Amino acid sequence: MELKTCEYCGTAYDARLRQCPLCGRTAAGPAAPAEPERTSPVPEKSAQSAPAERPAPGRRLRQDAGAPKAARGYAGKRLRTASAPQPSDAQSAPGEAVYAIPKWMMTVLCVILGAAVLGGALLAFSRLGWSPLYREPTLEAPVQPAEPAQPEPEQATVQQPAEPAQPDENRYMNEEDQKHDQTPEPAQEQESVSCTSLTLSAPTVTFEEAGRFFNITFTRTPADCTEPVAFSSSDETVATVSEQGKIIAVNAGSAVITAQCGEQTAQCLVTCDFAYVGTGAAEGDPAELALNKDDLTFMNAGEQYTLSVTGAPDGAKLLEAAMELNAPVYIRLGREATSSLYPEDTKYEIGKALIPREGDDGAFICTGIMVHFAMEAAKRIHDELGKEIRVVDMFTIKPLDKQAVIDAAKTGRVVAAQDHNLLGGLGQLVGSCIAEAGIACKLVSRGCPDYFVPIANPEFLYARNGMDADGLYEAMKAMF
Repeated sequence: MELKTCEYCGTAYDARLRQCPLCGRTAAGPAAPAEPERTSPVPEKSAQSAPAERPAPGRRLRQDAGAPKAARGYAGKRLRTASAPQPSDAQSAPGEAVYAIPKWMMTVLCVILGAAVLGGALLAFSRLGWSPLYREPTLEAPVQPAEPAQPEPEQATVQQPAEPAQPDENRYMNEEDQKHDQTPEPAQEQESVSCTSLTLSAPTVTFEEAGRFFNITFTRTPADCTEPVAFSSSDETVATVSEQGKIIAVNAGSAVITAQCGEQTAQCLVTCDFAYVGTGAAEGDPAELALNKDDLTFMNAGEQYTLSVTGAPDGAKLLEAAMELNAPVYIRLGREATSSLYPEDTKYEIGKALIPREGDDGAFICTGIMVHFAMEAAKRIHDELGKEIRVVDMFTIKPLDKQAVIDAAKTGRVVAAQDHNLLGGLGQLVGSCIAEAGIACKLVSRGCPDYFVPIANPEFLYARNGMDADGLYEAMKAMF
């Protein structure tokens, strides 16, 4: 194999290659001179002889002293060569590297980098305030020369020294405890806006313990209504209400909370579903039981004295009357305690109705709690319409007091109400009795409709089915 020596790095490589495999340069001149004479005792061979014998892998030939060492990184075999002449500048010009950067480009890059470094340094100095060129002006006012004092006028007023400012007491207070000057602003006349509708947040409220409260809110239309809203309670012994709508349970019973805004009103039924509390009996409250004697003294054996009970409820008197009847008796009592409508000496007779209120313009035929609602409705009709309505307490359904029903039918208007189903209830018995007597009159029946009643408090169900005082009032009023 014919070898060729690189003019730049002195590496011997195959003469058939155009570039040096080590430095990548191409020989510009004629073919490289013949390989110098080897120092090792190798038999000389002619140029036309067979190719030189390749050294064994990993074997490195000895190199003459003073010869330049081959550059590291060449992957091929290294041969011992003579000292290669170093190329001069004139000789290296035609063989410069292909990817060499021109000098003018290097100069431009250096200038740009230098300008960037100089600009960054100036910016840093200006931020730190070290450069007098970029120093920010101070806020100190320039010192001006003092002007000559001018004579004061003769009538100049002497200014009193200002008093030291008093410390503000609000400075050491919480925000909610601070006292601010509340100067009333001049009142501006606003146009009055009437209320067109008023509704409450809850139609019914039930309390299970005395002292509980409920804040009821209202909604009125329009929103800019200027008329105030006033709250009132129909029975403050049961529940009270404040001006802001706070309802407080007082005692057992029911009361109606009314909100009024102008001509618009809204109501909420309040039920206190707990045992009666209190020491004394107020007007209309259930009376306490008492005996006519609380101290008796007998002098001899066999003496007798009859004790009587005062303040007994109507249910107890009805029980006494049932005990006198020698027959099976079914008595239905309500859960809520109610006040008595009759004097203490009233006699209960089975099959005989009671008349707590007289009247000839119409009649309510009721039983149980409906009698109390009928009394209230009759009073409202008297106050608003001037009509006298009779109230018949039909406390015995069987036997029915037919004569009391006939007398009530002669008024021309009858409303029958019972806390019972409409089918087979008091209304049908009254209607059958009136039809048999041949009396023409208007008849309205109130009771539970023939479907499953939802679970709710009695007051809500009474109002829903028109069995409360308002429902009975509307039923009787519609007949006039």
